[in-house]
Amino acid sequence: LEFYYFRTPDATEVLDRGSYFDLTSLDSASDLRRDTVLTLEKMGIPVEYSHHEKGPSQHEIDLRYADALLILAEASNEVNGPNSEALNALNEVRRRSNASDKHLGSMEEGGLATKELFRSAVLEERSMEFALESDRRWDLIRWGIYLDVMNAIGGPDEIGTSKTRMERHLLYPIPESEIQANEAINENNPGWN
Repeated sequence: LEFYYFRTPDATEVLDRGSYFDLTSLDSASDLRRDTVLTLEKMGIPVEYSHHEKGPSQHEIDLRYADALLILAEASNEVNGPNSEALNALNEVRRRSNASDKHLGSMEEGGLATKELFRSAVLEERSMEFALESDRRWDLIRWGIYLDVMNAIGGPDEIGTSKTRMERHLLYPIPESEIQANEAINENNPGWN
């Protein structure tokens, strides 16, 4: 992972490992976090980037630490049910955003007592943690709930475009040129013929 270090104005002390700014997308003018970094620089708090120029030798961030933790929480819960390893991973992500910890225990006490409740907590956390990062669609497809969730939004949008999703929206179409170039592909993905 690449991190951005925030130092005191006299550059003697690291204030934060920059866990909220660990994506290389800060180079994009549309990245909302960019304003935060620029504001810190304007306030006289130097921001030391772990990279200065993108080039062939630079590594892109493919997986955030929060994503790795939530994958661990989800997998541990699916294999062993609610357990301390899964809960610790989930709560580590929640603490980074100053959210209160979840706990194991009875439903009456607000605890995550069952595999299903814990799974729901992970799904909810992923939707909040990765908002605007283009992961949601893939999560919904992976969990097998894409069509239900997207169709629950319902109806046409403000310009009359239908937002109803069908089975064919689970896979992208294969370009015709690829079908013709590859003898092993006899037809397009379902719904795209």
